[in-house]
This record gives sequence, structure tokens and C-alpha cells, in this order.
Amino acid sequence: MRVRFLGHLKNIFDDGLMSLSGVGGRKLRDVLSMIYDLLGKASNEIFNGSPDRIRSSIILLVNEVSYDILGLDYVVSEDDELIFIPSVHGG
Repeated sequence: MRVRFLGHLKNIFDDGLMSLSGVGGRKLRDVLSMIYDLLGKASNEIFNGSPDRIRSSIILLVNEVSYDILGLDYVVSEDDELIFIPSVHGG
């Protein structure tokens, strides 16, 4: 699974990319928990205290679809792409 961070979130990773393997068949909530743990203190930029609470200033897309539409029980595949976008991100 490819995870991309846009805008100021690129500073979390040098290239704004993260790759997760072995997540196919898991629920989105489980993948978000993995990302939360991997980010450590930087998770505060995206999450509001827990992995199932994304900050209102962050847009999360799963294959270009808002995660709000899919829900946290959405079952991901290895080919899915997650994109975290700050709502104020410039041009």
C-alpha cells in the first residue's frame, strides 16, 4: 500500500511517501493505527489523539475517495493508495 503526505505533511517523511506491505485484507482502522504508531509524535499533525480520529483540518482519500464515504471498516488491498491532504495546502 502506498501512503502519500501532501502539503506541509511532506515534512514528516523526506519524500512524503510511506509504503506498507502485508496490509491487504485488513480494515482501514487497523491500517490507520499502524500509521499512527509509525509516525510517533508526528501523528499529532494528522490524528486528534487516537488513530480513529483524524483532525478536521486533514482530508484522507482512499483511492481518491474520501474515507468518510468508505468508513473505517473498509477492507483495504495492497494496491490501495492513501493520501493525507491538509485542508489548507496552497497551490
